[in-house]
Amino acid sequence: MKKILFATTALVMTAGAAAAEVRLAGDARMGVLYDGDDWGFTSRARLQFNMSGETDGGLTFGASFRVNDEGAQSGARQASTGTRGTVFIAGDFGRLAMGAPAGAAEAAVGDLYEVGLTGLAFYNEVDYLTGDGAGINGAWNPTVLYSYTFGDFSFYASASDGNNAGGRVENPATDEGSQDYSVAVAWASGDFKVGVAYESSEVTTVAGGVATTADTQDQWVLGGEATFGDFGLKAIYVNGARNVAGGVNTYDYEEYGLSGSATFDLVTVTAFARETRQEFPVNTLSNRYYGIGARYDLGGGASLVGGIGHRDVEYGSALNAPDTYGDFGIAFRF
Repeated sequence: MKKILFATTALVMTAGAAAAEVRLAGDARMGVLYDGDDWGFTSRARLQFNMSGETDGGLTFGASFRVNDEGAQSGARQASTGTRGTVFIAGDFGRLAMGAPAGAAEAAVGDLYEVGLTGLAFYNEVDYLTGDGAGINGAWNPTVLYSYTFGDFSFYASASDGNNAGGRVENPATDEGSQDYSVAVAWASGDFKVGVAYESSEVTTVAGGVATTADTQDQWVLGGEATFGDFGLKAIYVNGARNVAGGVNTYDYEEYGLSGSATFDLVTVTAFARETRQEFPVNTLSNRYYGIGARYDLGGGASLVGGIGHRDVEYGSALNAPDTYGDFGIAFRF
């Protein structure tokens, strides 16, 4: 099937010996989604802009951002304040990216394998503290990520700027800020990869012009992945603690998960299991997540995709009502 349009089109502008390139790509989906209560339709279209160039001295630079059919105006505003899109420059010194890159821990370890057409609440994702909308309060803080690779090893370091609202605290007298840091090391050789990371997140509240540390959280993340031909296996482990001013809701926690993938001709099956355990002074909160899904390649960038995701929540001896999601449809890449 002949590909049309912009996915295979590059716009090249030459200036002296250096060239800048703008590439367009896209993805879309359509299908049905079960949200735990009822079935409904789901659809989305996205356009990805990737820009790159090179200086006369050999430095490479670029930027990328994505436009959704949902909330495009809001996304444009957030892009202007540094919380959407990523800009980078790279050379012998490594790579420096700013905007909305993954944090160092996520860059080194990553998430468990995703299932479903829509991600199904993304139960496969690790609870990182830094980068890409992470942090104690889930703020979309502008982030900087530095990475350097030497041989089989890669080093990562990231930090946020400590301000919510895309780098702009709307009311400096009362608003919170979340300062996040992360360092990580990854080793990759052939079909094997291991990553270890440390993360720290701190929320500061301002009252009467006085800043107070209200919430701190620190964690270690360990992950490993192996590929055996058409089969993949990935495991993660997280250990951390959260300390809230006054001692309320202070707890230690663990998170662990395992996922696998297998490809049989045109069909790829993925599955995962993940659990988080928060040890409060008087009780334990456990969240158990499961998912399984499959993708059938139709060719030409189209695939049939479906999956089921499930969560059990247990607090002490009480088992809360479980959540179950499901979806099925067609995914497209352009």
